[in-house]
Amino acid sequence: MKKTTVVQPYDLESINIKNWVTKSNILIESTYKLSLQEQRILLIMASKVQPNDETLKTYRFRAKDFIEIVGNKKGTGFYSYLKEIVNGLQTKILTIKEKGKQRNYNWVITSIYEENEGYITLQFHPSLKYLFLELKEKFTSYQLENVVRLNSVYSIRIYELLKQYERLRKRELTLEELRHFLAIEPTKYKQYGHFKSKVLAVAQKEINNKTDIRFEFVELKTGRKVTSIEFIITGSPAMNEASATKEKKLESNQESLELDDNKNSVQNDLENLGVKPEKIEWLLSEFTKEHLERNIRYTQDRSITGEVTYPHSYVVKAIQKDYAKLSQESKRINSKKTQK
Repeated sequence: MKKTTVVQPYDLESINIKNWVTKSNILIESTYKLSLQEQRILLIMASKVQPNDETLKTYRFRAKDFIEIVGNKKGTGFYSYLKEIVNGLQTKILTIKEKGKQRNYNWVITSIYEENEGYITLQFHPSLKYLFLELKEKFTSYQLENVVRLNSVYSIRIYELLKQYERLRKRELTLEELRHFLAIEPTKYKQYGHFKSKVLAVAQKEINNKTDIRFEFVELKTGRKVTSIEFIITGSPAMNEASATKEKKLESNQESLELDDNKNSVQNDLENLGVKPEKIEWLLSEFTKEHLERNIRYTQDRSITGEVTYPHSYVVKAIQKDYAKLSQESKRINSKKTQK
């Protein structure tokens, strides 16, 4: 007789809104369109990912635990509605644009709804691992409670975009960029007045009242037309202290040591190149010491030869795009061609 293999179910996961969500900034600035309920489910999943995880795990939840957080449409049975959302998640696409390439990913690879047992089993697509795990730079962290309380999909996305720039205290986005990040169709909210009242004003009220940050915004015009928005970001007095403490704990000891060391040598070099203090603070927090140093040297060398006229702005672009590394790779390719 053949032995029957019994597959043990995954351990049940609890939902704790005090858990932390950590995402690559690439994901925060990507394009995707999800419903509020779909957003909440994915955020709950993200809050279960731990920094020391080696893979994106499979999570099994009680369906009833989603009721208060995910919400429900009026007049719809919750369990059937939740099943509809869970099944629909497997068809939703995440678009990532990197290095001139556009990649489309499914959010979820495993989606199981156990109707009789009342359980949901979910797993992020393995290809998304680099957006949630092994993040050493260019990432943003916040507590789940800050986003699950928001009732607009636009509020959630704007919160993440502003949280990303919290240390800089301001972020400027063109209306075109903002609409792109929020995945708003060209035919929707075409008039700025509608966009302001339905998106910006709603997000401002929700974020200021329910999260650990606050923001005001300034309308920037080209002629008489509003073309960009400057967000002024401040911490919420009631929640800022706890948030800052947790963020520090999320940073590795190595990263902390690098930041301390940077402030002696790298910071001085950036100051000498004329970079503004607030921009230096952001660069130190976003990039590794090695990354900063090679692009500072690259800028300094080009300044000496007269190739760079404005080193204070050039070095920032060099760091963001890693000109030094690109230059090294170009030299290697040319060297191989010469040898042939």
